[in-house]
Amino acid sequence: MKIQRNAPCPCGSGKKYKACCLKTGLRFGEEIAEDPRLIKLIEISNKIKSELLWEIKIEPIDSWMSSITSSISEKKHTIHVARKTEGYLRLALDFIHELIHAKLCEQVHVFFSSIHFVENADMNLSESIAPIINTAIDWFVEAQVAALCPDEMRQSLASDLKLSSNDTLDKQLTIDTVYARALIAACGIKWGNFEIELGGDYKRIVDTLMTIPPESPSIDNLLLLMNRLLELFTNYSVHVVRQYKMDLLEIR
Repeated sequence: MKIQRNAPCPCGSGKKYKACCLKTGLRFGEEIAEDPRLIKLIEISNKIKSELLWEIKIEPIDSWMSSITSSISEKKHTIHVARKTEGYLRLALDFIHELIHAKLCEQVHVFFSSIHFVENADMNLSESIAPIINTAIDWFVEAQVAALCPDEMRQSLASDLKLSSNDTLDKQLTIDTVYARALIAACGIKWGNFEIELGGDYKRIVDTLMTIPPESPSIDNLLLLMNRLLELFTNYSVHVVRQYKMDLLEIR
């Protein structure tokens, strides 16, 4: 049965399908609206949203990956929902992931959603270490996802690990892909109970992630993990600097 126009949108926004993803061109074809797994994920999304104080804006994007930006001044989260996500369950799980970024942003520190560098930061350097920074942040977010949706996360990890096993055959992997695949492997080991053979840089990244308990999100633990990951392959470190009445990240 197709998703009905007036049914809750599978992305978890809380809006009706016709007023959300259908309106913006994100369609789900023959997917089953009554899937209890989807209903569960939407209920989890709604619970997280009820705990947030800031405004939430949904913007579909032509990408395989969803993302979030948060504005302290506007007290608003903008969740960019990936149009190319395969399957409504994965889309709903990704939406929960972004909502947890928002929750940690409000309740722990803004860096769990949006990183802003100091005014004179080298933007090329900032972009080059971004995958490392994002891996550290996602380690804490995935712990929350695992606690809320253990079965759905394990299913998603199994699919991701199958894809990443093919990527390891490619010798021209970007740093983004290397860290993303290492994060998937770490999550698979910790929350999926998968046996994964690792070597080289992948093992070094995974072992480093495992040194920080992701169930205890704090700005101190986040910075500690960022710097431990940076130490693996760079001579840089990051530090919080207070400028313009807000916390910014400085690279040294």
